[in-house]
Parts: sequence; structure tokens; C-alpha cells
Amino acid sequence: MLTELRGSLAAMPMTSSNTAVVARWILGFALSLGLVWAPKISHAQEDEPAADTENTEARTVNRFARRVAEYAGDPNEIDEMAFTFVYAVDGETRLKRRHVWHPGEGRLTVEFEGDSVTLRHLHDYDLTPITERPADHVDVWKQVAPEVDPERAAEAWSAFLNDSYWLLAPSKLFDPGVNRSIDGENRLKLTFGDVGLTPGDTYWLTVDRESGRVTRWSYRLEGGREGTFRWLNYQTFGPLRLSLRRTSTEDGAVIRFEDVEVES
Repeated sequence: MLTELRGSLAAMPMTSSNTAVVARWILGFALSLGLVWAPKISHAQEDEPAADTENTEARTVNRFARRVAEYAGDPNEIDEMAFTFVYAVDGETRLKRRHVWHPGEGRLTVEFEGDSVTLRHLHDYDLTPITERPADHVDVWKQVAPEVDPERAAEAWSAFLNDSYWLLAPSKLFDPGVNRSIDGENRLKLTFGDVGLTPGDTYWLTVDRESGRVTRWSYRLEGGREGTFRWLNYQTFGPLRLSLRRTSTEDGAVIRFEDVEVES
């Protein structure tokens, strides 16, 4: 899910020969979890662990996580969302993608690398497990995007998973398969059950306790990569509060969200 945006990637020039390489590194972030389309989970259900000995700790964790999710807002309340995901290093744009998402209709358009790909019937198919090998599931991809090569359709879905999770992660804390705890630094720690492609990823969210606003997150990916990004420039869009700028603490890498539009 999270992406490695440091080291050799940060130093890599954006040329036609390595655009795909950069995209693959960034797409490592959210491919581990297909959380965007997960059904809404009752927080009350999450607050009732089986054993009494777990009760107090679990309730404390869930109360903390619920505050974060409530501050961020509920994407289930929106009718349409559009945003542009921008990855830059030292002021130079390395990647830019536009998404227009109609969650109620199960329709998504992704504009990237000069293409515009529209995916439909997203409520009818779980695309995440078949994203890595689209050639083995041509029948499904042709239902979702009949005029698009399955490889390209899978790239569009992968891009949306990554970019939307960067934007909406605090709203997805109670999705199925997300394990929540509080670490020794009072950060909200996220690990994952047997879901997605890289369930070994771990995330730590630093949170303003009064408001529930995420101020930074750190991550350790299943492959061992680590990093930390500050969350800045919060703005309100309908029911959502979104951080529109994320800056790496290690280098000049920046994630920006531009031209954000929300209808609810």
C-alpha cells in the first residue's frame, strides 16, 4: 500500500524510459489493500471484543481510531469526487494522475500518461486480486472496461487504489482486515489480516489527540522499505477533511492533491 519515495527513486529523472519504473514503486503503496470499495462497518461492532480481558484495551484503541475517522469524514457520504495526485521531488513533478470517482454508480475515470481510462460496474467485481495478472482474467476486465486493453485497465485501477488511499486513509481505519493498536509513542498502529497483496505492511499514524487530525505517518513495507511523511494543508470538502500536501522527512519528496472536487 504505501510507497517508497526515497533514495534512488527521488534521484531518478522523469524520462519516458523510467516513467513505468516510478509508477511501479509508487503503486506499491495501496496495492496491498483494496479498501476503497469496502462496505461501511459499524464502529459499535468493532468495539466489542470476545474476551473481557481485551475489552478495555480494544475499546481504548477503537475510541482513538474512531476519533481519527470522524475527523477525516466518511467517503460513503459523497456522490462524486475528483482529484489530481501529484508526486514531485525538489519541485520537479515526477508523476501526475487525475481521478474522477462516482462511488454510487461504481464508475471511475483515470487520466494518466496521456490516456483516459473509464472503469464501470465496479460494485460487481473485486478487481484487486486480479490486478497483478490481468491477462488471466480478460473476461472480467472486458466487462469493466470493454474498449481498453486489460493491462491498461489494471494500471488505471492500481493507480486509483494507490492515490485514493494516500488521500483517504484516515477514513478507512475500520475496513475489514485492518488491525488497530496504539504503540509506545501513542501512535495509531495499523497492521493487516489476510487481505490484499502485501499484508505485511505496517503504518503508524501520529495524531493530534484533541482533534483527531493525522499530522504524519510512518511506514514499513513488507519488503523492508521505510519512510515518514508529514500531513499538511488540511481543507474541508463537503463531509471530508483532507490533507492536500504530504512532505517526506528524509528528502525533497512531496505528494500533493490538486483540483479537488467533492459533491455530496
